[in-house]
This record gives sequence, C-alpha cells and structure tokens, in this order.
Amino acid sequence: MLARTDVRSGGHRAGYPIHMLVVGNDSRSIAAPVTRDLAYAFPGLCLDRIDGIEDLAGYEASLNVGDHVLMGLVTSEVDDIDALIDRARTFPALQCMQWVVVTDKSEHRDLARCMQSCALASVLKSPWTVPLLAGQAYSTMVRYLQGCGYSDRQIRSLIADPPPFAVQGPLLEGLDRDEHEVVMELLAGVERVLGQRPRLIVPEGTQLVTQGEPVGAVYLVLDGQVSLHRDSPQGEVLAHLASSGPLIGLVSLARAEDAFFTGETATEVTLVRLTTEQLQIVISEDPSIGATLTALAIRSLTRRLMRAEDLHLENAMLAEDLEAQKEALAATLEDLRATRAELVERARFAMLGELSAGIAHELNNPVTALVRAAKHLHEDVDAALAAPAPASSREAMARALTAPPRSTSVERALMKELLPVVGDRTLARRLVRAGIQGAEGARALAQIPGGIDAYEAGARLGGSLRSVLAAGDRVIELTQSLKGYARPDAEDLKPVDVREGIDDVLRLTAHRVRGIRIDCDYEDVPAVRARTPRSCSRCGRTSSSTPPRPSKMRQPIWLRPPRHRAACPSCQPAARPRPSSALPYVPRPKA
Repeated sequence: MLARTDVRSGGHRAGYPIHMLVVGNDSRSIAAPVTRDLAYAFPGLCLDRIDGIEDLAGYEASLNVGDHVLMGLVTSEVDDIDALIDRARTFPALQCMQWVVVTDKSEHRDLARCMQSCALASVLKSPWTVPLLAGQAYSTMVRYLQGCGYSDRQIRSLIADPPPFAVQGPLLEGLDRDEHEVVMELLAGVERVLGQRPRLIVPEGTQLVTQGEPVGAVYLVLDGQVSLHRDSPQGEVLAHLASSGPLIGLVSLARAEDAFFTGETATEVTLVRLTTEQLQIVISEDPSIGATLTALAIRSLTRRLMRAEDLHLENAMLAEDLEAQKEALAATLEDLRATRAELVERARFAMLGELSAGIAHELNNPVTALVRAAKHLHEDVDAALAAPAPASSREAMARALTAPPRSTSVERALMKELLPVVGDRTLARRLVRAGIQGAEGARALAQIPGGIDAYEAGARLGGSLRSVLAAGDRVIELTQSLKGYARPDAEDLKPVDVREGIDDVLRLTAHRVRGIRIDCDYEDVPAVRARTPRSCSRCGRTSSSTPPRPSKMRQPIWLRPPRHRAACPSCQPAARPRPSSALPYVPRPKA
C-alpha cells in the first residue's frame, strides 16, 4: 500500500509534511487521473492514495510526527462513502479534515451522514476540469487551516498561493464586504456607463413603490431608511425597516410583477432612480456590474429572510407562551371555581348557624315562659286548693283565661268604685288586677272568709295558664314561620286584637325586663286585620333581641286608636281602609 501512496516516487515525500489523501482503487479510471492532476496543481504537497476503507488504519500509522493531512478526496469507486468517512473520523490524524467527492454516478445514497456532520466539502462530476478541481481543493484546505487558527500569511507559507489557473474566490464579489462600499461601487459602475446620476432628496413619508401596483424603476438608497409594509385583512403590517436594504423594487421589477410591499421613506432619504431600460444598458455594457447588483440583491433578500425567520421564531415562542398562559389561566379559573364552591359552602353553613341560633333564641323565650309559668302553677294550684272558697278560685281562673285586657281608664274607674268598698287602695289595686268586675263582686268576696285570697289565687292560676297557652302558641307560630321559608303563608286576613298581642309579648319577654315597671295605657282600639296574630306581635318582638335595661326604670306603653294609618305596617283597620292621604311608605320594623 505504501508503494502507491505517492505518484512520484512510490512513498511519502521526505520533507513534505503537508499531505492530501486520495481514496479509490482506480477501477473506473478516476483515482489515478485525479491524483496526477492534484500533484500537478500542488507540487509542494505530498499526494497519497489508498484503495479503500481497509487501508485507513495502515495509512494513519505511516504518518510521521508533524505530518498534516489537510484534505481527503474520495471517488465513486468506493462502495460506501459514508462508511469510509465515518471510519476515517475515528483516527486522530484524519478526524477534522473535509472531503471532496469525485463521482461518475448520476445519484448517491451514501452521502447523508457526511453532509449532516459537515465533513463533505463539495461534489465534482467526472469528467472534471483541472482549474475547478484545483480551486475546490485549495478552498477546502484553506477552510481547514482557518478553522485550526492559522492566519492568511501562515496558510500561504504552508500550501503556497493557489495555482494561477484555479477557479478561486466567491462566485459573487461583495458578499463579504461592507454594504455601503458595494453600493458606492455599483453607483460608480452605473455612472461610468450612464454618466453622472442626480441624487434625489425625498422627504419622510414618500411612497417609492405601492403594494399591488406596477414597479417602473429601482431605487438605490444612498442615505436614510425605507420601511416596507403590507396591508392585510387584520390591518397594516410592518414587514421590514432596518432590514429593507439599499435596493427597493428590484425583485418585483426583475419578475415583472406588481409590488408585494409598499415602500415608504421612514426618514429623509437620498437615492438614485434607475429604470428597467437603464439597468439593461448598464449590465450589457459592463457585465461586472451585474455581479455587484446581484450581490446587493442577495444581501437585501438574505436580510429580509433572516428577519422573516426571526419573526416566525418569535411567533412560535409567543404561541408557546400564550398556550402556557392559557393553561395557567385555566388552572386559575379552576382554582377560582373551587374557591367559590368552598365559599358558597361556608356561606351555607354560616346561614345554617345563624338560622339555628335564631331558632334557639326564639324558642328560648316561650320555653322559659313555660318553665316559669309551671313553677308559678305549682304555687297557685297549692294556694287554690288550700283556699276555703274554691268556687271563687274557679271563677277567677276562668275570667283570667278568657277576659280581654282592660284599658287603663277602665281600671282607674274600677279603682274609684272599689276604694269606698274595701277602704284600702292596695287591696283595691289587687282586686282590679285579679279581674274583679265591680263593687258587688268585691262585697261578695269580702263576705266569704278567705274569698279575696282564693280569688287572687285563681286569677294567678288563670294568668299562668294563659301564659302557658301563649308560650305554646308561640312555639307553634315559630314552627309555622319556619315552614314559611319553604312555602309562603297564604292565609287570609283575620281580625287581631293588638292589646292581646302586646300582653303576649310582655309575658314572653318578662325575663328581659325584670326590675322594670311597665305601665300599659290602653284605649279601646278596634281589631286590625292581619294574616296571623304573629304579624302584629312582630312589632314588639324586637325587645327580645335588645339587651336588658337597668332595673328600677319605668317604661310606659300607650295604645291609641289609629287615625290615618294602621298600628302596624302589615296590618289594616277592620273598620275602614287606609286613606289615600296616608304616607306612601312606612318603614317595616325588624323582626
């Protein structure tokens, strides 16, 4: 194998550490001619050739310390080029170099991996030309040495200058130069053919090309900025500003199409206007200007393409952010729904607690009255049974159970009537409170031994029984009120005695006004119409929710006949309807 590594002397050339490797068995007459042409083009390099992948290990072992293989060339005589290059990259001396493929095949399926790994420099078709082969080889070695950190001077000292016949340099001049320099070079070439071109000073906001309209000229921007925007169904979209470049309208003009964008000056702009005919004259007279013009167009289009790619990437990132925010908002909404459900549940429990507390409070009053009346009943029953006049006790009990409350004026009249009979004001007051009807009844009781005490005991017993009945009615009323939350009460209006309602309230709330003297001043008032007796007793129910007042106080209660309004907003007088001159609204007392 080593005898064929160098085409000149049959071995490595002593004193030539820079190598170029050719792989191919010359079965198709490719490897040997390629090696001779490269040796002719690069006399200062050592040209080595091996047959195939099986010779790579021996070739790598034959290299001396300080030898460098700058490039590999593989022919289509190798069955699997990808496998050969993958194997070569396992050897340190051959790991980083690039490869040129020379083939006589019309298609290849064994170059995918080397393209992906950037190991493939170029592909040449057989037959080839020596200038093209030498130019591709030289460019490949220069790129390798530049990647290793060598300067241009060091590169020339290693591989010398390129052969004079080699195709060398970029296809389009100006791609690697300053854009303004290329613009001025293009302008100079245009002026060499057409003469001095006038500079047009255009103010900001001037449209150079209009979307959808024909393009009649190319604008070479010397100074200033031009923005490109396009109208869409969603509104005006700014496409390019700094990426618009110095050539405006060239693509649409070359393709004979209407303008795709609207080009508008973003600042004051200095430009040169060239028509289609003028461009054709310039390029036909000086073809080198065409290359410069093409380089500018490529730079501008590349800038716009990169900007479009950036926008596409930004849109994709924004879409991802939007999707993430959407998911976060969905999670937040789910948390809010859960929190709302929890708050509703808490509110239900709170309302249930308040309702339970209210029910317990409302039931406590009648139950307390029942307990207190039961205690008094024990004493009153004992007193009535021990009284020598049971008939008087039964009469007083029946009267206390059924007799309606008397007004203050009636009680005062009875006091005046009884005082001459009993001779004692305290005794007269006791008899009035016991429910005695007049002087005759007082005389009859006075003649019966123990009659007055028996009558008072019966009156107290009747009063206690009446309190028990009132408390029981109150409990029934509360249960009916609770049913009313689920089913509104649809009872008809019934006559209600307000005085009885007030007395019931006073009896039920006696524990709240302990130590307070309550004077009831009643007049003969007509019954009022209400749905239930509790409608009127609600007027005095607020006393059960107020704190007890200090003892030794006097609290008067007056009850007068209605004039123009009912005593309770929910009640109406039974005698006559509410007049139209009454106030339009009366605040409803809280229960």
